[in-house]
Order: sequence, then structure tokens, then C-alpha cells
Amino acid sequence: VRQLVAFFPVSLPRAAITATGRRISPDTHTTIVNLMLPNHIHSWPEVPSQLLSCAIGYIVHLTIVISKYLHIILPFRMSSDGSISTIWREGDRTKRPLFYSGRTAPREFTAAVEMLCSNVCVLCSHQGVVVHSPRTPLRNLYLLVNSPRLGSGSRAHAAA
Repeated sequence: VRQLVAFFPVSLPRAAITATGRRISPDTHTTIVNLMLPNHIHSWPEVPSQLLSCAIGYIVHLTIVISKYLHIILPFRMSSDGSISTIWREGDRTKRPLFYSGRTAPREFTAAVEMLCSNVCVLCSHQGVVVHSPRTPLRNLYLLVNSPRLGSGSRAHAAA
């Protein structure tokens, strides 16, 4: 898993102030493959849609691969298709968009992001990582990939 993270780095940005005067800090933002997102999903609509969709695509890919490596079944199925990834409940015909465009219904996108948050929280829980907040998937992924316990077995396996 550590080698995978070398290809898809998740990190905290340095503190800075943008040209528009917005404050960026490790407390408010996290990056994946050098794409910076606000930690909380409620701030994601402020991010340009192409950047947001691309960053979510990386989050989806990393989440899928880590779950496969660690043999963790996620509550929602995902398709990693870069910036047009989708998520759905097993047996459900409706795939929800994990990308935002002019044609994406905001409710569908919000529901999809909430499902993604659940998947990341499940990964963290199985590895004994305490989540930052349920609605901060990239920050939680950062905590997971930087956990010394990553790959050492799930809590369920450790308790058995």
C-alpha cells in the first residue's frame, strides 16, 4: 500500500494566502496528487468543477485499490473513471456521479459524495484510524495512508 501512495500522494499543503486573499493551511486543506481541496465537503462547490472532479477521481481510485489490497468490503461500489467516476449501492441500477458539471443534479452529486465519505470512513475504521470528521474524505484518507497501522490488519481480524 505504501508504494501505491507514492504514486498517488496525499499530503498537507503549506500555509499560504491565495491571490484572492483566501487562507490555505493544513487545517483547512489537503492535497492528492498536488490537487488541493478544502477538507470539508461543504466547501467543495467553491472548487472549479474540473479540478474537483479530477481530485475526486484520484480519491476514488486510491480508495478502491486500498480496499482491494486490504480485503475490505466497502458499503458502496465505485467505478474509477478518472474525472467521471461513479458510485452506487450493490443491486441498485442508478450510478451516482462523483463529478460535477452543468448537467449534474446537485442532489445526485451530494448523495454520491456522502457515499464516498462512508467508504473512506469504513477503510479508516478497519485500520483503527480515527476519522477527522465523517465529511472530510480527503483528510481522512491522509490520516489513513499516514497511519503506522496501515496494512497491519483490520480491527476485526486483530480481535479474532
